[in-house]
Order: sequence, then structure tokens, then C-alpha cells
Amino acid sequence: MIDELTITSVSYRDGDVRKAYENSHFGREKVLEEIPQYAEEIFFIWGDVPTVNDPVYEVEEQLIPTAEERLEAIEMTLLELL
Repeated sequence: MIDELTITSVSYRDGDVRKAYENSHFGREKVLEEIPQYAEEIFFIWGDVPTVNDPVYEVEEQLIPTAEERLEAIEMTLLELL
């Protein structure tokens, strides 16, 4: 059952479980996946265009050396010790 519906979000309650969805591209996808029975009602209020931007996360890429690269590094270290 829909708990609260605004132009920017909707909250949904199923027994003791309560979920919220934002009017963003991702939120709209989740509504269609998780509560499709309420999608028409929600999108009637939300309209055709999302009003909330999806968050952008910057992830620093950390390269993990392969086994071959680790072995090569060990061999280089051993050669330097000789």
C-alpha cells in the first residue's frame, strides 16, 4: 500500500516493511520492478520526467596485481638482494 506520494518520492508499506523510491531514473526503474501494481498511480503524479537526479559516485580504481605480476615483483626483489 502506498504510504505517501509526492512529486519527488513515494513510500510504500507492506506489513512491517517500508520502502521509499525517489522520482529519479533509478527510482522509476525500481518502482517498475518492485511495485508494478502501483506504477500507473505513481507515474500519474510524477509525470514523464524525473524530478530528482540520481547520485553520482566517484570510485577510485584500484588495480590488483595478477599472480604473474606479484611473482615478477618478488623475483625482481630477490635479484636486487643478490
